[in-house]
This record gives sequence, C-alpha cells and structure tokens, in this order.
Amino acid sequence: MKIMIFSDSHGNGRAMSALVASRPDADVFLHLGDGVAEFERIGECDAARRPFVSVRGNCDLSVQTVSETVLELEGKRLFLIHGWQSPLSSLSYRAMEKKADVLLFGHTHCRYQSFVRDEASGRELHLFNPGSVSLPRDGLSPSFGILEIRGGQMLFSHGNIDRRLLG
Repeated sequence: MKIMIFSDSHGNGRAMSALVASRPDADVFLHLGDGVAEFERIGECDAARRPFVSVRGNCDLSVQTVSETVLELEGKRLFLIHGWQSPLSSLSYRAMEKKADVLLFGHTHCRYQSFVRDEASGRELHLFNPGSVSLPRDGLSPSFGILEIRGGQMLFSHGNIDRRLLG
C-alpha cells in the first residue's frame, strides 16, 4: 500500500492536484491540516475514487472535519493530527495512548522523521511530518510524504515539489 501525505498547503492546491494526478500507484491520500478545503475538492475530482482523509488544522476553522483521527491500514495504526500548540512529546504520548504505530503531524512546515520506543510496553512509534506543500520553513523545497506498507514493514520518504507547480 502506498500512502501520500500532505500538510500545510494553505490554499495552494495546484501542487497537490498535480501530484494526485501523476500518482496512479497511490492507494490513499492524507492531509494533516491547514489546507483541507482544497484537498477535499481534489478528492472529489479524483477519477480513480481513492480514499482522501484529512484532519483540521489551526487555519481550517470553517472546515467541518475532525481535528484528529486513527486509521488502520495494512495492520498498522496511524494517528493523524495537525499538532498545533502541542509539544512533540505530548503528541507522541497521545499517539501511544491510541496504540498507534505511526504519528503523522504537520503545523511546523518542516520535514521530520524519527521514532520513539516505550520501554514499558516495548512498542515503537514512528513520527513523521511531511513538511509543507507550499510554505516550507526548513530552508528546503516544498514537500510531501510517502508511507509504503508492505508485508508489515513501513518505509517513509519525503518528496520534493517543483516550485513551478505552486503558481
């Protein structure tokens, strides 16, 4: 299963739309907040009718969607949250409470990938931020994330977005 992950597009859906159209191999698309409205419009137009799942960010105040959710895909539990006004340790703790294998979050506009291990339970939690589709704050290009789940293994990667797609 291939999952494409977006965050912090802030009204610029052009790059997401181009990526969705160019990725017939993607099974699911996720948006981690601050740009959910344009993400949902792209989902409505997706000819392949693949699942589009989003959580509300701090700039998505008028959007009627949840602020966090848990998805189970290919036997892995993914906890999606935008993450604003919460330190990473609090988000990790909340994901562990949800028995998640993966914490997917946005808000910082910076790419991030790590994992923590809960010594008490022996569980590992993978932490992943795809960065920002349109407004990166880490000095890198705009980005998205990919999570591939195959045979119980997870592979995370970041993809760069060509600035010409941003308009």
